[in-house]
Amino acid sequence: MLQVRSSRRSTAATTGGSEPSNYPAVRDGTIAEIDAGLTESEWVARAVGRPAIKAFNSITASSLATRGLPVGSPGRVCLPVAGDEQDAKARTIRMLEELGFDGLDAGSLAQSSRQQPGTAAYCSDLGVAELRVTLAEPDPHGVARRRLRRRTPHGE
Repeated sequence: MLQVRSSRRSTAATTGGSEPSNYPAVRDGTIAEIDAGLTESEWVARAVGRPAIKAFNSITASSLATRGLPVGSPGRVCLPVAGDEQDAKARTIRMLEELGFDGLDAGSLAQSSRQQPGTAAYCSDLGVAELRVTLAEPDPHGVARRRLRRRTPHGE
């Protein structure tokens, strides 16, 4: 099982961070709460005892290195940013803009499953309008069901 160490002694309780992970059970072991439908980001926030902002999980390293463009450029990639703290989401979106990407408020951590592997928003390098439509479509519980199916023989 994935082990997470908290740095509670060295940071304030409100200090959070960007949470870019994606949970593959084959790598991390089974995490029952996630397999039951809790989003990965909610689990991480609980495990470390800090707020989390889900960002950077839905872009490949190659796109992150090569697709940044000035504000207003055609073809600019937009990344979803999910979290429960509005100020932290706004700071993350500003940071994305400085890196050459648009950021879109993708809702709460409970809604962050809409940007996970298996969704149309994951690693697809969409623009703002396309990402907004894409995030409105998926079933938030479908990701956990598909994840469980992939771990069984023949997807049964």
